[in-house]
Amino acid sequence: MKQQEPIMTNGAFDSQNIAFWDANRSMYRCYNRYFTPDKIQGVQSALSANFVDWEPQQLNRYAEGVPFEHFYTNATILCPQAEHMYVSFPMRFIESRKKVAEHPYNGLSDAVFMTSRDGVNWDRTFLEGWIRPGLDRRNWTDRNMATAYGCVESDTELSFYLTENYRWQTAHLHRYAVRKHGFASVHAGYEEGEFTTRPVRFTGSRLFLNYSTSVAGSIRAEVLDEQDRTIENLSFADMEPLYGDELQGEVTWKSGAGLGALEGRCVRFRFRLKDADLFVMQVK
Repeated sequence: MKQQEPIMTNGAFDSQNIAFWDANRSMYRCYNRYFTPDKIQGVQSALSANFVDWEPQQLNRYAEGVPFEHFYTNATILCPQAEHMYVSFPMRFIESRKKVAEHPYNGLSDAVFMTSRDGVNWDRTFLEGWIRPGLDRRNWTDRNMATAYGCVESDTELSFYLTENYRWQTAHLHRYAVRKHGFASVHAGYEEGEFTTRPVRFTGSRLFLNYSTSVAGSIRAEVLDEQDRTIENLSFADMEPLYGDELQGEVTWKSGAGLGALEGRCVRFRFRLKDADLFVMQVK
């Protein structure tokens, strides 16, 4: 099918426009840029069943109190191996700042990180810069640190490619690598820390953690019932401390008890960390 007319016109398409098959909706999804009446750049998306006829654009939505910042690009993808989640790496643009006096243009940029479960409502728990311009002064000029679309997976890492030295003769893409699903963690220092998850239901019988500790650090886990009571044989005291650095470290309890009997029940997990980072928990 050939068509001379544009399939989408409601947007600012001079930037990184992204379209992909969204398996969560069984439709195509396109992320692109728009301008508010105050000339602030934001991200919007539209859905299509056939890549020709597109539904109305939906603006990205954020929680109350989250600052509305210039997002020049978005680099949105489905999270590898967790495709029910959307992850996005917008280039944040601070137009009023200038660091390199001799550079002819204003503006500084970094990359930020956000997540979504539906592609429209976005969680910006982390407002800080995800990747900063760093020591290279040529990155402290306008429109650097734009994340290219997609990522490259290895057994242990996810690689992302960002623009650096924009407008300079040394302009290039720089590879940045993170451990698989290591975008953020719950962290505790040498003094132990503790946290409890929200109530969850699951299928499976074994608990796996993506975690990292020092040689003196550790992680323990226990399971709580609907009344927040520790379930017998699944307590901190029943578990040998887990330590090391693993993407899929299995939690085991001394009794040999698993989680199979808790399938479908509403439970919470409580973790105790010492000099450790916990990135992901998964029951399977």
